[in-house]
Amino acid sequence: MKEKAIICGHIGEFGWECIRFAPHVLWLMKNKYSDCKLILAIYKERTDLYGDLPEIIEPLNIPNSEKADCFKITGFTIEEYKKLQIKLITKYQKDYDIITTFFPKIEGRKYTEKFQIPESEKLYNFKPRQICNDYFLHYIPKHRPIITLAPRYRKGYPRNWNHWLKFYQLLKDDIILNKFTYVICGKLNEYIKSNIDNFYDINVLPKKYNITISGLTIASIKNSICLVGSQSALPTLSNLLGIPTLQWGNEKKLHSETYNIKNTKTKFIEDLKFNKNPEIIINELKNFLKEI
Repeated sequence: MKEKAIICGHIGEFGWECIRFAPHVLWLMKNKYSDCKLILAIYKERTDLYGDLPEIIEPLNIPNSEKADCFKITGFTIEEYKKLQIKLITKYQKDYDIITTFFPKIEGRKYTEKFQIPESEKLYNFKPRQICNDYFLHYIPKHRPIITLAPRYRKGYPRNWNHWLKFYQLLKDDIILNKFTYVICGKLNEYIKSNIDNFYDINVLPKKYNITISGLTIASIKNSICLVGSQSALPTLSNLLGIPTLQWGNEKKLHSETYNIKNTKTKFIEDLKFNKNPEIIINELKNFLKEI
């Protein structure tokens, strides 16, 4: 008799996977399909959002994945999306009894519908493999408190904050803030690298044992006293993991309340044009550290 399985897949943005898709998959596997195997079609670097739960990871390799937009990829057609699902079902139905599939709806404007997955059908208990945490602690010294930095920067993106290099230097020069260890997290080619020698960058750590960027990112956040960054997926992930955040941007209510499901302590600085002076952020950070 074939083992039962469900197939789930997500091609879109990392933030939408953290906040919506991954929590729903975790909920499905606990509440509806606990007797089934999980076959997961996702980008390989995100696998540690699901820990040891998947039976099979089908790594996605989709051209122009950097053009991810909410639940979809711009230019990846509905027909291609359906072919991907049919291909997966055909491949695995030989060995498994496929009970159901779940792929977010992307037709029309549905790819932007944040609530096509009900909040009541989500679990945020991300449990990356223990090896990720062990690996992180092997390379990152813990003799000083850790602060995770999330310097998201996308070429041509209107919500970029252009002061990260200055901010790094201010952190180093400040007599209080230079007593912390800083770990920079971000998707490769979509963040500002540090020009400070003693800042750590998860993308330049040596990679072994199938360690993923998502696993290292979660390990960094969980081992930090707080996360600092302009509004993006990583401050939201930090709040979901229960780690305080200092963030700034133009959507205060959305990022400090709506997405902050666990009501984690967060300080949100309104920055409508994403040009807040980095010295203001430094002062806000010093005040924030006194509160946590």
